[in-house]
Amino acid sequence: MAMYPHRINLREPWQAIPEEHRTTYRRAFRWPTELMPFEQLWLVVGYSNTPIQLTLNQVPLGNQQPSRVPLELDISTYVQNQNLLEMVSLHDVARGNAKIQSVYLEVRRSVHLRDITGNCQWNNGKPFIELTASIRGQAERKLSMVVRLNDKEVCYRELELLDRPVSLKIESLDVPLWKPGQQNPLQALEVQLLDPSCVLAQQHYLTGFVDPRLTAGTPVESFPLDEPIFESTRLAEADHQGRLVRIDDVALSAQWNYLWHHPCIRAVS
Repeated sequence: MAMYPHRINLREPWQAIPEEHRTTYRRAFRWPTELMPFEQLWLVVGYSNTPIQLTLNQVPLGNQQPSRVPLELDISTYVQNQNLLEMVSLHDVARGNAKIQSVYLEVRRSVHLRDITGNCQWNNGKPFIELTASIRGQAERKLSMVVRLNDKEVCYRELELLDRPVSLKIESLDVPLWKPGQQNPLQALEVQLLDPSCVLAQQHYLTGFVDPRLTAGTPVESFPLDEPIFESTRLAEADHQGRLVRIDDVALSAQWNYLWHHPCIRAVS
């Protein structure tokens, strides 16, 4: 059974064509199998340090300003058997080379999860988590959501067709605490969207549960990010190492759905 979303990374080779104040990156790819009626194909650009313009098979897809937040585009109606993707990077050569990372295709169900955000709270010394999520697409059958923590089901809820966004409260979690200043094993959190016959979407997170009382007086380091925030290796290292960090970019405070599961983050400013 196919699992959704399904990612296909667009790795090398990319053809780079440098010109004055711009570089065009081209990559051909094949898509030999037609999408099923319930599937969509999305193009994702995870990170760019310069403005970029994108076209697929000479069809303009859109523009993106420098961003560590993914640009996501539904290309279902544009994809062909043979395809040519072009990304034009507009940059000042004197400031260095353009940097574009994490470019991939993703097959999603037409009904899928978006913008999952979690908030850890505490009650009588035990953590509980409040999850919110949006559901994209028109569901024809009743949906449900399942949350698993370390492969154990901790929440199941049947949804109404108009139950959007969805809010879930998962109480009395019996998990080790994430502690600053020491190595921490992270907890595997899985969120699934189901209909009666299959899994429509699933998202996986590695996270930790921080008692705020344990962070008092612990140094917090400034932490600039120059990589895609949704798959930052540096934040993952800080999570494991028990380091507390502050991300110095107020623009990312509006992108908490990409950052909420990192226990190391104390502030975005």
